[in-house]
Amino acid sequence: MGKKHVEPPEGAQPLQGAEEQHEWTLKDDMLALYLYKVEQEKKINLAQKDIKELAGAFGINVKSMQARIENYKHLDGKGGLANMSEQTKQVWDAYWDLSAETLMEKLTGRK
Repeated sequence: MGKKHVEPPEGAQPLQGAEEQHEWTLKDDMLALYLYKVEQEKKINLAQKDIKELAGAFGINVKSMQARIENYKHLDGKGGLANMSEQTKQVWDAYWDLSAETLMEKLTGRK
């Protein structure tokens, strides 16, 4: 027996933090890898506001983006979060050897 969807009462506000789960696209994962590579290549920590701005442009919650960046950190052998999607592993395998700049070119289609 499947779960039954129940509509909330009219005017009800969602619980804080109860946002819809984002469906990660290939480009979303590429953006997360780009952000990870920027930090590694430039030896900087991106400010949360920078991550929030870029993630927001893609409709991604900042905490979700930070977790995905941590997945790439794990794949790079530097700690991070080990539980990840197959797509994240595929993006890593396909693009890990590109520079951040080249990855952004692929992401945007511009040189």
